[in-house]
Amino acid sequence: LNMVFSIIKRSQLEGAKRLDAEYYQPEYLQNDEMLSRFEINKIGEIADVVFGTTPKGASFVENGVPFIRSQNFENSLINFPEVVYCLNDFHKNNLKSEVNPGDILFAAVGAIIGELAIIQPSLTQANINQNIGKIRIVDSDYNPYFIWLFFISKIGQRQISRLTTGNAQSYLNTEQIKSFTVPKIADGGLSKKYYLPQKGLNMIGKKINIIVYLFMYFYPMEYSLMLTS
Repeated sequence: LNMVFSIIKRSQLEGAKRLDAEYYQPEYLQNDEMLSRFEINKIGEIADVVFGTTPKGASFVENGVPFIRSQNFENSLINFPEVVYCLNDFHKNNLKSEVNPGDILFAAVGAIIGELAIIQPSLTQANINQNIGKIRIVDSDYNPYFIWLFFISKIGQRQISRLTTGNAQSYLNTEQIKSFTVPKIADGGLSKKYYLPQKGLNMIGKKINIIVYLFMYFYPMEYSLMLTS
């Protein structure tokens, strides 16, 4: 019988919020140690987080404003052929959940909880349903594409699974998403320009300045394909 256990200090217990053993698995504690090497910020400190809503009766139209649901997430992007459309009036009444290029979307409910997508530049106007949390970066020190890549990585995904594992209900709310942390890596010599996968992003010939040191340091093999032209 193989057993996995963690020995933690009392100072590592996060108050009375989580005392379940799953929350303190070795891989999660290792994640904390990795992130402690960097200056970090919470999502709530660098971004706005908003959830969407669904038209009454889930009524959609053939021509209108693209309406994104979590089932439209594919390979961390939006699968356009499967997108439905909402009325323009509905969109105008729900501009708070309007998405723009560079916004990051989190699947917050159900089997695909924790999956995410970034809004491609070709999608200039769209809205989202109540099962998606939109992250809009407002701190100019952070590149949204870096945040997107970070939460695709093992380090980012472990934060999500740690929060949802052991909960009676699998969902992420606004405050939980705001509590996720991301590293702030100084640009001096560590920031490089790379091409993101051009076909998927519809950004042929466009360079994005992404801080990639974290991924190069921890997971060079995993991100070698993502960070080359």
